[in-house]
Amino acid sequence: MCFLSIPNEQMQAIRRHAEKDYPEECCGFILSSNTETNEFLEVIACRNAQNDFHKLDPVEFPRTAENAYFIDPADLLKTERKTSKTGQTIRAIYHSHIDCDAYFSDEDIHRALVDGSPAYPETVHLVLSVVKGTVKHGKQFLWDAEKSSFREVFADLENNNEPR
Repeated sequence: MCFLSIPNEQMQAIRRHAEKDYPEECCGFILSSNTETNEFLEVIACRNAQNDFHKLDPVEFPRTAENAYFIDPADLLKTERKTSKTGQTIRAIYHSHIDCDAYFSDEDIHRALVDGSPAYPETVHLVLSVVKGTVKHGKQFLWDAEKSSFREVFADLENNNEPR
């Protein structure tokens, strides 16, 4: 898979989530029932628990929700149970960056990896740029096993049909 074509209805739900959570980063999942055709894409908005973890352990979590995200473990567990029960797949993990560009930061890479390997190797990471409360653009990133790194595979929210 090179990139994820996200229908307008689901993209608008993600935009609303990102703009509602501003000036903090939003986070969530996009689920699909069919990995080949992107059928029944569903957006699962999650709570950003970064502030909770920052308060508990500011050394391990030095950032706040204004410049980092950590999907609430309860939301992650609920989503994992749902996919197990329904057969759906986590097709994308999305989050926003506040008042800056959409890019896959060192922090994003750190949180996406477990012991040097991606927790979800086939999953697209959608990063949205939210400036002054409005989504400006987004980019998709995917794990490249050959390069052992994430690479940008798509950049454009308006025309969701042409890969980079």
